[in-house]
Amino acid sequence: MGNIKVDPFVKNPNLANYGDNIGSTTPVGRYPEGATPEGLMDMAGNAWEWMDNCYDKDKYSRALRGGSWDLQSGYLPCVARYYDNPQLLWSYFGFRVVCVSAPSFEKLRS
Repeated sequence: MGNIKVDPFVKNPNLANYGDNIGSTTPVGRYPEGATPEGLMDMAGNAWEWMDNCYDKDKYSRALRGGSWDLQSGYLPCVARYYDNPQLLWSYFGFRVVCVSAPSFEKLRS
């Protein structure tokens, strides 16, 4: 029984944007209770995120992860994958921009 993992998103719309609880995407940071232990925000729900790899041998379909605002919680875990053609535009597909901040000038001087 100790190895069973319960989906933390089930019946808790305070953790992520999913299940059509808002009806569209939301700004990053709207769900602080759903942050990862490292403090990353909105890693699940809101919009499927395009992956760099193909879904399978079909080179036209790219892999997506993370679930979306319009789907139920079963699609939120990072192991859940989906696919589509990246040339199509949908409001529930997107990408994540990662920016590492440079140390401040004061920190460099010390």
